Amino acid sequence: MWNTSGLQQLATPVQNQLLRGPVSVVRWLTSPYDQYETLCFGTALGYIVVWRQEGNGRFVEITGTRVGGGKEILDITVDTPMKDHMRFVVGARCGSVQLWKYDCHGSLTALKAVVIGRTIPRKVTFTSRANIIRVFGFYNGCM
Repeated sequence: MWNTSGLQQLATPVQNQLLRGPVSVVRWLTSPYDQYETLCFGTALGYIVVWRQEGNGRFVEITGTRVGGGKEILDITVDTPMKDHMRFVVGARCGSVQLWKYDCHGSLTALKAVVIGRTIPRKVTFTSRANIIRVFGFYNGCM
């Protein structure tokens, strides 16, 4: 990670690709209600990892959790932030779709998980009303 204004590399936590696998998807968890930068990424071995920037500019790892069947995280989509939290949905190669809540104190909570038997969730999105999640299939085009 780099600061483009100063062209300096930012300090990040030590990563263990052998344990978690390579990064497969990255999303910023940005909110006008949160003063910290927060990065969420998924890995090829099914981990969701959250890094949060501290006041000194250094990123620290908040959590690294293996989810679903431990298969590749294919997509992460973030919902419109609320005052004290935001939600994001994760699609994994094992067919699971998971809804998560991340709050302004750095806490990550699993809200709901389902396994879709007919397709692999390549893209997951919230509808404009944010109460429906759409899942787009990888190989068969199912929605």
